[in-house]
Amino acid sequence: MKKISIIIPCLNEERQINKCLSSLNNGYIRKKCEIILVDGKSTDNTVLRARELVDKCLIVSPDRSNQLMIGASIASGSTLVFLHADTILSHKNIDEILSKCDALEWGFFNLKFDVMTYEYKFLSYFINLRSKVFDICTGDQCMVISKSIFDKVGGFPNIRLMEDLEICSNLKNLFQPYIFKTHVETSSRRWRASGFLITILKMHLLKVLYYLGVDTRVLQKLYQ
Repeated sequence: MKKISIIIPCLNEERQINKCLSSLNNGYIRKKCEIILVDGKSTDNTVLRARELVDKCLIVSPDRSNQLMIGASIASGSTLVFLHADTILSHKNIDEILSKCDALEWGFFNLKFDVMTYEYKFLSYFINLRSKVFDICTGDQCMVISKSIFDKVGGFPNIRLMEDLEICSNLKNLFQPYIFKTHVETSSRRWRASGFLITILKMHLLKVLYYLGVDTRVLQKLYQ
């Protein structure tokens, strides 16, 4: 049995998916890791481009929490790695997971951006600092969870947004997370598309509304 199952939810990621999967497609990683793509009924060529680069490919309704849960349900690994399609998991990241997975309950990576200009260095610094102080992460930071612990907390909650923060809250009630020493690289496209400051303010507003108890279906509409 392979030790690691890498679960990638995606929707209309034809421009990004090859970059994500290419970093995972060498003999060493494919021998140690199972790669599961869970597509949310993409209307572009995501599945066509990805199918030959993964071990399992499922097409389900476009709901990230549900996609993650379905991927986990068919995973054969004892360690689950939840990877966004616009985040790159390197050979060094895989090596570090393998070195820790036998004793790991859950953890995540610090992140860096594909563009590391001054503002993105600033943003990554504060994201990583927040994660260290509050023991939480977002999906961009590539969450790694023991399959037994994942099952114990009931997996990802059935909500439309902030499923990453919710499962972090449940996990840290049981165990402190391990923060890996290597960094994953994630895309800056969201900030570039909508504007750096506007995107930061929007994401913080959504988090505040989430903690105030606003229905995540409402938050999902605001996020889009």
